[in-house]
Amino acid sequence: MSVRSTLGPVAPQSFFAASFVFVALALASAPPLFAGAFGSWVSAPSVAVPGEPIAELEWQGTPSLLLRVPTEFAPLGARIWNPTTTIDLDPGPQVTIGSVAEVVGVQTAAGPRIYASGDFFVGGVATRIISWDGVTWGLPGGSVLGVVPRDLLVRETPAGPQLWVGGDVMLFPGLTGVHRVAVFDGATWASPGSVLGTVEAMLALDEGAAGGDSVFIAGSLVQVDAQPISGIARFDGTWDPLAGGLAGSAFHLNPVELVAGD
Repeated sequence: MSVRSTLGPVAPQSFFAASFVFVALALASAPPLFAGAFGSWVSAPSVAVPGEPIAELEWQGTPSLLLRVPTEFAPLGARIWNPTTTIDLDPGPQVTIGSVAEVVGVQTAAGPRIYASGDFFVGGVATRIISWDGVTWGLPGGSVLGVVPRDLLVRETPAGPQLWVGGDVMLFPGLTGVHRVAVFDGATWASPGSVLGTVEAMLALDEGAAGGDSVFIAGSLVQVDAQPISGIARFDGTWDPLAGGLAGSAFHLNPVELVAGD
């Protein structure tokens, strides 16, 4: 079973911070990471995972992976895969793709949700983000405009997963003015606070907080919620400017596990 689509090159993410010690998790080369949720097929030496794992999903009742693949194999550069099914995601004729920057996915109570950033037209309406509800591609709460987001991530919270979008000047449905960071809960967009500067990358980490994952943002950032910052900040319900900050102007984020504080 295969449904072809188009997802352009997805920029890899990496994380660097002089004031923290991190251990990287090599998702693409460590299939056993998924074994607890998806059974022995993930770690079986006879099973070759055809792509880089992005997210764990359940597709039509079967544990599956969302994979990043070369665009020559899938126009959206992403597929849903398990040992018996491969679905190369295809937005179909209702979506015109100019470019694709990134794709993320999450399992919700209603089923899998996948989001892609880039330049798109959905039914003739321009947008920087499209979403898939397991059946059709469309606009997540409306059209997102401005520059293409620099990064997307999924933050897990007790109320359910959130899509976080970071970048430069962006306009979101239902929010006034321009924003560098916005949050989508599957229905509406919200602002987690005022951010000045450009968000180059983001990272979600489970630090055991009751309110959900912590979100780190990095980039040419100078202020968040009226607090001066230097390149990096953490959100765990409120913003922490992380004294010391980051030096330089190139900021990248990678899935990592925090093992020591500043």
